[in-house]
Amino acid sequence: MQLSVDTAVLGGLMGGVRDTAAAARDVALPAPPPCEDMGAADAVGALLAVCREQLEALAGSLTMMAALVETARVDYVRAENQAVPHR
Repeated sequence: MQLSVDTAVLGGLMGGVRDTAAAARDVALPAPPPCEDMGAADAVGALLAVCREQLEALAGSLTMMAALVETARVDYVRAENQAVPHR
């Protein structure tokens, strides 16, 4: 398999990953429904809290991935500049 990558592709990927991280942070979880059973209400609240934690963890991982793509883009720009013959 051969991949063709350039700085524009890496920049677009970085932007897409950052946008996805922001979308994960912006997910609006529903409010717990009214429930007279305190055990059920606590369980739903706990599940929603876990969902929020998982979304935050996903957003954090995506943000780190975007930083790695940015590093790759910078390295690629450096390699492109070194490959151009200087006169």
